[in-house]
Amino acid sequence: MKAARDSWVNPVVALALCATAGALFSWLKMPLPWMIGPLLAMATGNFSGTRLRSIPGSRVDRIALAQSLRILVVIVLVPFAITYAGFHGADAYSASPVPFDLPKLAILFGIGALAGGALTLARCWRVSSYRSG
Repeated sequence: MKAARDSWVNPVVALALCATAGALFSWLKMPLPWMIGPLLAMATGNFSGTRLRSIPGSRVDRIALAQSLRILVVIVLVPFAITYAGFHGADAYSASPVPFDLPKLAILFGIGALAGGALTLARCWRVSSYRSG
């Protein structure tokens, strides 16, 4: 008998989890709810040890590549098309003067560096910490 993660049950559970996350993110009015919600749900599930899998035979690498290219095209082409078409905002823009304070900026950078060091973000990206199989 196959383990549950190798049978049809695992992809169905993963699909239900992703659909629920997409619906939740949509209900919360988050940006890109049907992409970010399932992505975070699968990542959370896999990092917590549930080992969710996609449908056998699906090309996850091609899906990820297609989504990345879609976002890239939208980011590159849409602003160009809007600018080229001559659309402009109706709001009058007036820059508000904000004084630049170098000592406060240095303090802010220091706080950010300390927070990053305290959270040990570098550990998240070590390949050796990822358990596969």
